[in-house]
Amino acid sequence: MFRYNFDKICNDKVWAGAYVSPHEYDDPFKAREYLALLYTPGYRYKLNSQITLDTLPDPCKSNEGEGKIRRVWAAFGEPGGGFECVLSEGVKFTDETRFSFGPVPGEYTFVHEPLHILTEEKAKALLNKYFKYASEDGRIGSLIDEGEPQEGELATKEAGVVYHFRIRKTQKLQLEYTLSFAARKRGRSYCEAFGFWGMVWFDINNDPVSIPSNDCSKEGWRILLPVIVDKIEGLTISDFCPNNLSDEVMNLLIKRLLDVHRNLADLVELFDHCWHRFACIEEFCYYLRRYLNGCPHYLKIIHIPKL
Repeated sequence: MFRYNFDKICNDKVWAGAYVSPHEYDDPFKAREYLALLYTPGYRYKLNSQITLDTLPDPCKSNEGEGKIRRVWAAFGEPGGGFECVLSEGVKFTDETRFSFGPVPGEYTFVHEPLHILTEEKAKALLNKYFKYASEDGRIGSLIDEGEPQEGELATKEAGVVYHFRIRKTQKLQLEYTLSFAARKRGRSYCEAFGFWGMVWFDINNDPVSIPSNDCSKEGWRILLPVIVDKIEGLTISDFCPNNLSDEVMNLLIKRLLDVHRNLADLVELFDHCWHRFACIEEFCYYLRRYLNGCPHYLKIIHIPKL
């Protein structure tokens, strides 16, 4: 297992709650992309083989970790597609690799240890209140009903939160989407800005008969629609305190999440139109690119590895 960290770990141990991966990336930009990190890692740490992992929601069903390894969700503007797990206990590392440039100045967040902007309990409370408002919104009400948000998964990642859902469109097609947000911190005292991302995608195996992939441990492709982005800037120390999430702050976060979700609903509607018109995946991708103002980079397709 490997830990990809923004800065140098000043002892010989990776802490409990840290996200790690079974894959060894030599390119830090690839690590950021496939692991959906909020930062470009400056260091890679190889962990001791004796590790204990937490059970995760949405795990790969066929993996040997018994529900403890999952395919990384697209989040924070990154496509994901690698594999991740979470340490339930601290573990020593046996090797440290510093990437050529080290930590990149100006990154969205600086992560040395898992300083969460919200605890899991507060993140769940925010989700429940959010969907109470969202279910009354005509543009995204149908998306919520199809996605069964009460059964959606939650990840309180380092300095960020990810809400993950599925939408069953046909027997063979199942979309996934995430609403994620993260803070840019000023030291450890307060958050000075927030970023919000909405992402929609589906995975297919190399076997074209399987759409979408029913086994996330297999090699294949991830097809992502355009990323929806929003932000809040200019916060002060009195605006946001993670340990005391006021109704005012909660409503501020909910408003931005609603804006992102509405735009996601529009993308899903476009996706439906394209998908039902073309049964062939190559035709679908070509048509969607044309529909989106002829900009091929709007539709992203990445290779996803096997476990």
